[in-house]
Amino acid sequence: MKTLSYLFALLFLAGIVTTSCSKSDTGSAGNGNNDTPGKDNGNGNGSDDSSPYFEYAVGSGKTVRVNCSEIAFAAQTGDVFTGVYATSASTKATFSFAFPAFSGTVAKMTVGLYPLKEFIGYAYDTVAFHFSLKAPQTPGGTDYFISVAPTADNHKNQVTKIDKGAIENGKQIYWVTGQYNLPAVNANKETTSISGNYRFKLLTLQSATVVLPEVKTISISDTTSTSAVAKAEVTFDGNGTVTARGVCWSMGTKPTLADNKTVNESGLGSFSANIKDLMVNRKYYVRAYATNSKGTVYGNELEFTSKANLSEITTGKVEDNFPTYASAFVTMGENGGAPATSAGVCWSTTVNPTILNDKTDVANSFPTYALPMRPLKPNTTYYYRAFSTNSAGTAYGKQLSFKTGAFVFGSMKDIDGNVYKTIKIGNKTWMAENLRVTRYRNGDAIPQVTDASSWSQLKTGAWCFYDNDEKNDLKYGKLYNFYTATDPRKIAPAGWHVPTPDEVRELFFSFSSMKDDPRDTGSDYWKTPNSATNKTGFSAVGSGLRRGPFMFLRERAVFWTSEMFHSEAGRSFDINSDDDWLQSNNAGAAIRLVKD
Repeated sequence: MKTLSYLFALLFLAGIVTTSCSKSDTGSAGNGNNDTPGKDNGNGNGSDDSSPYFEYAVGSGKTVRVNCSEIAFAAQTGDVFTGVYATSASTKATFSFAFPAFSGTVAKMTVGLYPLKEFIGYAYDTVAFHFSLKAPQTPGGTDYFISVAPTADNHKNQVTKIDKGAIENGKQIYWVTGQYNLPAVNANKETTSISGNYRFKLLTLQSATVVLPEVKTISISDTTSTSAVAKAEVTFDGNGTVTARGVCWSMGTKPTLADNKTVNESGLGSFSANIKDLMVNRKYYVRAYATNSKGTVYGNELEFTSKANLSEITTGKVEDNFPTYASAFVTMGENGGAPATSAGVCWSTTVNPTILNDKTDVANSFPTYALPMRPLKPNTTYYYRAFSTNSAGTAYGKQLSFKTGAFVFGSMKDIDGNVYKTIKIGNKTWMAENLRVTRYRNGDAIPQVTDASSWSQLKTGAWCFYDNDEKNDLKYGKLYNFYTATDPRKIAPAGWHVPTPDEVRELFFSFSSMKDDPRDTGSDYWKTPNSATNKTGFSAVGSGLRRGPFMFLRERAVFWTSEMFHSEAGRSFDINSDDDWLQSNNAGAAIRLVKD
């Protein structure tokens, strides 16, 4: 009650207009009032909602409506007013409103005219104003008082609408409509809620002093590499006509009209402005502005970064075309204002390949040589195009296509009936698969030895699967010791033999002349990443070694030659090093035969 009494005292000192009111019942509590002003809205009392009114309901009781000939006040020169106050003689209900109505703080101003905004009051972070009420629950019953100020939760006094009305006697009318729902307490400390709606008119001096307008920068959207859209609002005209409004921007902070700007008509309200002619991938600062006769004011500052353009990239022709390998040049152009994060060539057997298909990605370090495409399938049509990705997205060059060649494979059969592919490289025909036979040419069996200790003590021929796992046989072939490769019973079928070192050197020369990596393509055969191309079809696989333990699977392809270096070691050749190696006679390596 102290707060209410103190408020009433302020209101009387402020020169408030007070008028008499009459009461009517409008129905159940909480029905709200969304009637159209200026009409008899069928609420049973014939009232005209274009007139001031106030209504309240205590708890779940009926709504009591107070129709008043006038609930209004006006700013008088030199006066300070803080609210509006009225009493209903018939219901003994007393109500008052207090709010900041002027721009700036609510305080007594110098003699002259008051600069008044459209009505906006703030209380507890909600668009509202302080509200006080004393109302009897029933005529002659216990009075209830609102004892809690509005909050941001369900207990609110909320302005729902402000309409600018006519001019009366040199004063501008603003109609203020609102609703409230607030806790209340009576003298017996019983609590309930008081809710309802109201409408009153606010009279202000028509010829208020012109001050700077107010404008806010709301958002930046639809950003491209050269443009963006800014939204802003002129919220107060400064009691004068806003003759120009828009946004200004620059790459420095606090842009002004001296920088880039738009002109977006005039007056109050929200508007959109098209920001144009931006530089690619640059940070910009934006402020809305509004101008009246007092001057120009700027809103809050926002920032955004223009987008980069897509890179320029050109797809070149295929330089190499082999059954499992091809390469193509790509050419980088302008980077679109942002560095490439990836670039290269992508390919597919269907049109319009993307980076979701197979690709060679050289990141942001673009080479000057042709980019490889592997592994490919022989005798297959492929579509390919260059790509480059930056912060704006992925750009693609023109789509081109090519058809891979086909290996001309022959075949050979061992004594066990295994059939192998063969390939002619240079002047020689080689096996294109690793040997898997288990018998010599005369039909004698080659023993399988799995025990590591036994294997290391062998002085005669033997074979094993890598890791002693039969699943490795078809993919990698068998591993044989040197005694098997040089046994006089011969491991090769008629017309074939274990290669000599000279034949191996001729093979390596053919690889070199074709710039070929003779390894078969695909992650099944070699650990990734790798540079396997298999241009010649030799199709070496990472079959590994056995030196007691097994090692180097999918890392090395080592094959026996027919030459003994000394009694304890034979010569082998390693595809990975393009050279011959000396291996212990009881090491386990693969065998590739060459045709006589």
